[in-house]
Amino acid sequence: MEQLGIDYKLLLAQLINFLLLFYLYKKFLAKPFSSFIKQQKYKEKLQEEYEQKLADLQQEKERILQSAKKQAQQEAETIIKAAERSAEELKKRLMAEVKQEVDRERKKQLAELENEKALFEKELKQKVLDIALKLTEQTLKEFMTEERKKEYQKLLINNLQKIN
Repeated sequence: MEQLGIDYKLLLAQLINFLLLFYLYKKFLAKPFSSFIKQQKYKEKLQEEYEQKLADLQQEKERILQSAKKQAQQEAETIIKAAERSAEELKKRLMAEVKQEVDRERKKQLAELENEKALFEKELKQKVLDIALKLTEQTLKEFMTEERKKEYQKLLINNLQKIN
């Protein structure tokens, strides 16, 4: 092979250099580079999982928000209906109280009017009696003697007492 120009020592040295270079390449370049690539792939996978979870969480957040809005709206409607019912009941109760108060005041006013009417009638009767008595006295003074006046006055008083 020397005739072909192949030097075994050189070939062996190149083979050893190649193996040494291959070993160094594998140990110091290939493994860290491979590790770096694997780590980048792992990071990309984690990033994708993170983004997927984030998207899922976003969808869950939207669903929860929609649910909360719907529930809040239902609760608001329930509260509004309850407030309307309460207001209607309060209105009815107040109307009943006002009606009762008006009835009480009306009865009180009627009672006062009845009392005033009775008092007025009593005063009127008394004035009529006084006038009648004075008229009778004046008439009797002019036409009757003292004895007959006294008899008529007694009769008149007795009759007036019977009328009352």
